[in-house]
Amino acid sequence: PNLSISIGDLYKYKGKKFGYLVSGLYSNNWENDSKEKFNYKSDGTEDNNRSIETSKQTVKLSGMLNLGADFGKYAKLTSNTLLLRKTTNKISNDVKSSDSDSDANYKEIGAEWQERQLLTQALSGKHQIGSNKDRKFEWSGSYSEAQRYQPDARSYQQDLKDGVYATSTAGKRNQKLYNELTDTTTDFSAKFNIPLLSNNSFSFLTRFGGQITEKKRASETKRFKYGQIDTTIAQNVTGNDQILRESLEEICTNEVIEQGGCLLEDITDAGDRYSANQSIKAWFLDTETNFGSLIRLNIGSRVERSEQSILTYQGVDRAPVKSGLIMNDILPVAGATLFLGQGIQLRTAYSETVSRPDFKDLNPGAYYDDEKDRSVNGNLELKGTVIKNIDTRLEWYFGKNENLSIGWFSKKFLNPIEEVAGTFNDDGELVFAESKYQLANVGNASASGFEVEGRKSFSFVGRAFDYLSIGGNYSVIDSKMEIFDSLSGQVTNRERPLQGQSPYVININLDYDNPELGTTATLLYNKFGERIDAVGIKPFGDVYEMPFEQLDFVFSQKFGKRNQIKFKIQNILDPESIKTEDGRVKEIYKKGRSGSIGYTRTF
Repeated sequence: PNLSISIGDLYKYKGKKFGYLVSGLYSNNWENDSKEKFNYKSDGTEDNNRSIETSKQTVKLSGMLNLGADFGKYAKLTSNTLLLRKTTNKISNDVKSSDSDSDANYKEIGAEWQERQLLTQALSGKHQIGSNKDRKFEWSGSYSEAQRYQPDARSYQQDLKDGVYATSTAGKRNQKLYNELTDTTTDFSAKFNIPLLSNNSFSFLTRFGGQITEKKRASETKRFKYGQIDTTIAQNVTGNDQILRESLEEICTNEVIEQGGCLLEDITDAGDRYSANQSIKAWFLDTETNFGSLIRLNIGSRVERSEQSILTYQGVDRAPVKSGLIMNDILPVAGATLFLGQGIQLRTAYSETVSRPDFKDLNPGAYYDDEKDRSVNGNLELKGTVIKNIDTRLEWYFGKNENLSIGWFSKKFLNPIEEVAGTFNDDGELVFAESKYQLANVGNASASGFEVEGRKSFSFVGRAFDYLSIGGNYSVIDSKMEIFDSLSGQVTNRERPLQGQSPYVININLDYDNPELGTTATLLYNKFGERIDAVGIKPFGDVYEMPFEQLDFVFSQKFGKRNQIKFKIQNILDPESIKTEDGRVKEIYKKGRSGSIGYTRTF
């Protein structure tokens, strides 16, 4: 179920305005999905396969308080307070089988409870300077704290012997995990808008300002495993001759542990604890020049200095290791818009942006990627990515909510961060490792292509179709990755597409919006082309995610002025998501369908 409530009002007093809005949201959703994975030996023969069933419950609770005060043209103040809580409860059953190795026939059962919370307080203001309404000073400040708490993630292994599953006594995967993470972010920015010249045929406006951001993180993970289980002691203490057919919690009771039947070992890795800081200082200056209603020019630059530091630990003696990443960037931007009349305009722009690794990316320890359902190792040696963008677009606005645009773009990536199917060995070389993934800068990349985007009403067919419209976009992208010479002997393909980049993307939406009946309905279709999921390390090729399409439907109906029902269903087609390696199927995943229905009443 999904429940939401919003209450707000606006008050006026002696020409001033004061308002508030309070809202809350609660949702409780269940997901079930299935996945199959296939692993191969270096000679191409099948090694083993896995069948994974997962059930997950997600509970979300959020609250928001917005306050606003309008004192006229010289001061407008806002305050936004946001609290988000997300709790997940996940159970998985991972069955592994092999025809060539009887010891590889087992199942791994996992149970995980995770809580996340985000608290944010933001303040902002807008102030007119003097009598000119375009001469303004704007500022904003915010503080946020994010927490993740994983109190007891458990996994245990059951081996298949004589057709029966029994808890493994070797303790390979009989583990417990505890994790706590806290992030804090403080941000302040200020901006001046100063018009220097303005008349009917020419105007010149300059904007300048700065921003300061401070981030801190503390993360600690503790890992434990149950060592060798003494079956005899466990049977004697529990009085159950078939005790190994029970769960790990029923086997390793306090009494069994006290008798020495189960040994709980601390296997925490040195890199499982780290702290990190980041400071970003930025200044910008840009100008806007208008030559009547014919041409608009935008020219500016942003200067950024980012300092990231991370303290982690390595080795058996937990020796502290300090590392960091300092980036000084000058990021220019220039653009021009030519207004051709009758709703037609031509835009072209050049800009440079930067993408920096996150704290977890710089920590050499492993972190869990929720979206891809796998562990990924960070990298202390990662570099940030500088992206150079060129974009040209012809746009035509020919009716109410109707438009058509055709664009061409080009991007160059210096040191993009990619995910490779392997890990670093002791000599710092990338080597293949089953079920291990590593972040790395392996080369430079470029991408170019074109995009067609538009929206058209069906009103030309007849009045009965006035509320029906179709929109969407189609992009074709040609990306190319060039591997550094130092890694050419380790990475399988020296030239290939950029990881995660599809050669095409299609989005289509069919909309019905009838304000007289209070009815809205949207059918959404999305499809992307094959893309690299993980970069291949010799002797294996790149792992590709095959083309995938998704169809969603959203419907809402109003009843009177105060009541509304909303219905949503996602992934109606429910196709298989397939990953391949060297032309062989490596993973099959079914996302499953999801649906929700909600009721809203306005007071």
